[in-house]
Amino acid sequence: MPHNLNRVAEITIIHMENDLQLKLYDYQKEIIETALSFIPDNVIRVVKDYYGNKNGWVVVSMNGCVDECTARTWRDNFKDEAVKWYII
Repeated sequence: MPHNLNRVAEITIIHMENDLQLKLYDYQKEIIETALSFIPDNVIRVVKDYYGNKNGWVVVSMNGCVDECTARTWRDNFKDEAVKWYII
């Protein structure tokens, strides 16, 4: 029985390694992490709060202790950088 389970795991790994969409997502994740390493922590928190937690701008600005306009500007700057890296 353990032999069959190992075979299923091997097949799953092979499919994952050959999946082009998964490779694209992995590449995008690497690019985003690289881009985030150059951005200040407060900007990262705002971007993650907006995109990751799906909060509105009022909540994002309150959580980040910044003005709503500033939070939107940081988001726009992040999107401009993402376009340069061909992420979006």
